[in-house]
Formats: sequence, structure tokens, C-alpha cells
Amino acid sequence: MFRKHFFLPRRNSLVDIFNEVVSAKMRFAGLKKRVTIGIYGSFRSNNIEILKNFRDFLRSEGYTAQISFDLERSENVVPRVSHHSINCIVSMKLRESSQIHIIFFFIEGPEEHNVNLSAAMELQALVERGVHDVLLFFEEGLRKEDITSYFAGTIEHQEGWWEWDEFSRDDGTYFTRGRQFCFDRMRYYV
Repeated sequence: MFRKHFFLPRRNSLVDIFNEVVSAKMRFAGLKKRVTIGIYGSFRSNNIEILKNFRDFLRSEGYTAQISFDLERSENVVPRVSHHSINCIVSMKLRESSQIHIIFFFIEGPEEHNVNLSAAMELQALVERGVHDVLLFFEEGLRKEDITSYFAGTIEHQEGWWEWDEFSRDDGTYFTRGRQFCFDRMRYYV
């Protein structure tokens, strides 16, 4: 004759499982704080809002995300350095302090030119450093010839390492796509 409690799992095993889940969750939360995500793109017109919103979303999910705007600018420390030089220094700090990189490319407005030049320069710098954890977001409607003019074959050489996708200003699916990319790539930093 079987007793009713015979079929219930041992109490210690449930506690052990719970402790393992809590421990894994804490390790992952620590990893999200330790691995830095750099976000790049044009600061022109309303593009900066897309970058800030994406950064804020990742931060709300516990990730350590930043744009160059977030880094301390040392304008007062080096008074003879131009504003452009300071931007280059801050951009380099962002590249060097980030393990995961997400770059946005935007459609140019009617009065805009070279909106994506800084993003293309960041991309080239990442190629030269041999960085593998890169996600490129292209604004929906960006023409193929515009995209290829920025890279001239650079992306093809990163096949299998880098990922790319479209995003729309009207659709927030790029938030979850970016978060998933970060989640997937973080396993390399355990």
C-alpha cells in the first residue's frame, strides 16, 4: 500500500532547484551589468531620440547600455582640443569600453547629407579591431545602393559574425530584436 506523500518530490530537491534558479538569475543579472553595450548612430534631427529610447529600454531590462553622449566629455580638461576631436575621443572610449555593439543607419531627410557617415566610420573601426558582436539596424526604406555605398563589401566579410535587420520608427520590434541579440551574445562573456 502506497502512502500519499510517496509520490511528492522530496522537499530538499525543490529547494535545491529553486536555489539553482535564483543563483542562475543572479549570475545573469551580474553579467548584464558587467557586459557593456555600445549604441551608435546619427544624432541629427530625431534620430537621437531613437538611440536614447533604445538605450533606455535596454537599461530598463537590466543591461548596461550607453551612447557616446553618456560618456564624460573632457572639454574642460583639454581646452585646446576641438569639439570634433573630443567627439572622436569619446567615440573611441565607447568602442573600447563596449563588448557588444549596435549601430543604427537612418534614411536621410531632404535637407540632410552624410547622416550615416559617423556610423559607417564606427563600423569600419570595429572591423579593424576584429570585433564580432555587432548588430546593424537599417531604417526601413533605406535603399540598397545607400547601404552598399557605406560599406563597400565590409558586411559580407563579417558573414556569420555580425547580424543585421531593418527597423521602423513606427514599430518597436527592434527593441526586442536588439535585446535578443544582446542576450544571445552575452553567453560568450560568462
